[in-house]
Amino acid sequence: MTTHAPVWDYLRSSIRAHRLAGTVDHRVGVVLDEYVGHMARCVATRQVTLSEGLAAANAAVVACGRLIPIPEDRLEAR
Repeated sequence: MTTHAPVWDYLRSSIRAHRLAGTVDHRVGVVLDEYVGHMARCVATRQVTLSEGLAAANAAVVACGRLIPIPEDRLEAR
């Protein structure tokens, strides 16, 4: 397992906090969390620069704060 810089852990923990607080749909939160992990791996393998990776991961964290969870009753067929 590859160890990443603490900033990646911080970004992922921010997304987890949004999921636990219910401010983002748990299904979307899982995807955004994995996206941040993917960006960390891309930076580690030099597929993207550190700046690009951090900007993309930060966008995922910001999205968590802006996405409004949809109540489950709105998802049911009418």
